[in-house]
Amino acid sequence: MSAFRDQLRESLLLRLFAGAVLAVAVSGGFTLYLSRGPVAEAVQRRAELRVAGYARNRVFPMLRRQGISAAKDAAEAAQNELDVWRLRLWDREGRLLYPRAEAGVDRPPALRAALAGSRESRVRPRSSDGTRPAFLDVFVPADARGGPVAVAELRYAYGQQQGLVAEMRGLLFLAVGVGVAAAVLGLVSLQASVWRELRSERDQAAYRANRDPVTGLFNEGRFEEDLEQELARAMRDGTGGVLVLLEIHNFASLTERLGRIGGEEAIARVGELVGEQLRGTDTAGRLEGPRFAILARGVRHETHEETVTSRLLGRLTDTLRVAGQEARIEVSGGAARYPEDASERKTLLSCAEAALYAAREKGGGCVVDYADVGEEGALTRVARVREALAADRLRLEAQPIVDLETREPVEYELLLRMVDEEGESRSMGPYLEAAKDAGLQPRIDGWVLKAVAQCLRADGSAAGTRFVINLGAETLDDDGFLELAQAILAEEAVDASRLSFEIAESAIAHDPQPAFQLIESLERYGCGFTLDDFGAGFESAEQLEQLPFDRIKIDSRFIRNLPQHPISQHLVKAFAETGRTLGKEMIAQFVEDEATAAILCRFEIRLAQGYHLGRPQTLDRVIGETG
Repeated sequence: MSAFRDQLRESLLLRLFAGAVLAVAVSGGFTLYLSRGPVAEAVQRRAELRVAGYARNRVFPMLRRQGISAAKDAAEAAQNELDVWRLRLWDREGRLLYPRAEAGVDRPPALRAALAGSRESRVRPRSSDGTRPAFLDVFVPADARGGPVAVAELRYAYGQQQGLVAEMRGLLFLAVGVGVAAAVLGLVSLQASVWRELRSERDQAAYRANRDPVTGLFNEGRFEEDLEQELARAMRDGTGGVLVLLEIHNFASLTERLGRIGGEEAIARVGELVGEQLRGTDTAGRLEGPRFAILARGVRHETHEETVTSRLLGRLTDTLRVAGQEARIEVSGGAARYPEDASERKTLLSCAEAALYAAREKGGGCVVDYADVGEEGALTRVARVREALAADRLRLEAQPIVDLETREPVEYELLLRMVDEEGESRSMGPYLEAAKDAGLQPRIDGWVLKAVAQCLRADGSAAGTRFVINLGAETLDDDGFLELAQAILAEEAVDASRLSFEIAESAIAHDPQPAFQLIESLERYGCGFTLDDFGAGFESAEQLEQLPFDRIKIDSRFIRNLPQHPISQHLVKAFAETGRTLGKEMIAQFVEDEATAAILCRFEIRLAQGYHLGRPQTLDRVIGETG
């Protein structure tokens, strides 16, 4: 964007120099005269697109969620955010739904075309005495999900844009008489308007890319990026703080009673309360589902009762009104301090998640500090993993890796969850670190391989979608895992080409030989291999030619907020070119919006995964759909 701004400045200087010649000024005046019509049309078109986009992205979704009763709120929001002076809603028969007070109004001529599916607009000119500003009436047809609303009619205060065209017409006469000054003034005015519009569109795109649409808080990618930067700063400056995870632990019962829209309203309400209680230095974000995260900088354990979490839980003790009903939102919290508990992002999140589960086990409505979980808590988590393995209470989910051109799944990455004694499915995040320390990683990976092999054998398909299994560094170093894998493949008699193993770059950074031996052995069966988190280390480029990975997954830190980070775009483009040179298929993970997907397509990266492209589903369901 800075390069574009420099280009604008250079262009302006050239126009100023050329305008010094009277002959050029006179010809410029005639140019303005000839182009006044197209300029007016272009300005009207820009305003029309802006109003239509607002109707589709804000007005129609609000009406779908809350019904026609939200029309007044939609009209007030449109006036505040877009300077819309009037909102009318028409049904498919051309009857006025809102406002009822204008029920006898005549049908505008442009309504018929809008009901047929085309966007129409009309300009109401400024009154002769200049007291009434010009309006642009835009008729925007709703899609099939619009319910009773077929067309939204928005009257946009068009005076500012019309004033720009009027100003240029006035400059026509000044250019011939005054010469250089008038021509330059018109060009500068037009250029400044274009620049303001571009800057506004850039700011809006950046806001959408970084914010959760339901709560307005940071989305998961933006929050984790902020957390990564804060941990680096704290390590450098010798400071610290607290990471708190909050979860609505009765969210399932809320959605069952209030419906999906009511559940989203509950999430929005908690997000609003979180935002109200933040200090100036705090950061908050919404993670997956009904989970939130708060980064409280500079907070120490002895002042924990004064933190945002305690104040928030105090606000949630009362019953709230959600979706027109009285509801009690029950929230649990887990806190982990940095650098005392952890100084690395994933580990700190795991610590906070372990504390969160401890709070839920206490009945909720409280915040548990990871320091209070202690060593006994780690031993408890290991015991629970052992019990889950023995009782076969682990479950597999699969997240699609899709072809960006067809948006069809190519393969699925397997994700592990644990079912507790009450039958509730839990993330393995808080348990994996303790399980790794206890040497359980090879046993867990063996269970995953056995489970997916049995599912594929039961499926009975001769060919089908490939499934990707993550292998930990501890598994690569385990002498018995290779024999176990070979025995499972032989015993289950599955098509090994439907199995692929994913190995993190950090697992081979210091000693790639165990990975090389595993790949060489299992490749004979037809298994595939993917290098995960590529770009996180510094030795990968040399090892890529030696290790027979058929696919390379780019580290998520380069994909998060890719549209806003030019440096990340250059690096990802370089990764893509490196992969093509080596004959490796590149995969982008953590794709959370369409803008990121478009950039990846431009870089010829074909495969990607992320919540924007597909959320995890149970393995049985995926095999049933693809088998």
